[in-house]
Amino acid sequence: METGYTREDLEQMVKDSDEKEFYSRVARLGMLCRQQDDDPGFFNSLALAYHEEARLCWVNGAYVAAILMSQLALEEMIRSHYRAFSGNVSVAQKVDRAGFADLIDQAEKDGWVETEEAKQLHVIRKNYRNPYVHPHDNLGEANSDAQISNPNAFTQAVKIYAPQLGHGDVMDEAWQVVKILVVLFPRISYRFWPVS
Repeated sequence: METGYTREDLEQMVKDSDEKEFYSRVARLGMLCRQQDDDPGFFNSLALAYHEEARLCWVNGAYVAAILMSQLALEEMIRSHYRAFSGNVSVAQKVDRAGFADLIDQAEKDGWVETEEAKQLHVIRKNYRNPYVHPHDNLGEANSDAQISNPNAFTQAVKIYAPQLGHGDVMDEAWQVVKILVVLFPRISYRFWPVS
């Protein structure tokens, strides 16, 4: 299917976008570099791929994707530990059937994840990831507090397209999640896969 754009048109669009976003990307990369450990630890290649993609999404301004990929990186890191050692999260549950909440709870119970870390992982899951993956249709509710605590598709879109309206900002949310990722990922992975 012909788009009507020449190769030169497409190249110019990319150059214009790069020029417009260059300094914002440099600033986000600087924020990330100040937070992260230079050695994110030893872990499986899938968790590493998710970790790297989350970082790239943040730097390039793909904020919802950064939230989702950060959660996936942390989930796969924990899942890979149980997959490698037993194939089960608990006696009754296979690792590939466990949700992120199950993995967090079991890792905390087994001493691989500290209580405060488990709380942060649950915050990512409940407060940042779930509202974008499972937005609710509660526009008819009169109580705006209910809308904030149980986000709907409208409030999530406002965070992305019009954060100045006060329902939050997807960039701020992504930054909170990415900071947790770059701190907890190496810390927990070293417990799972100690390097001598």
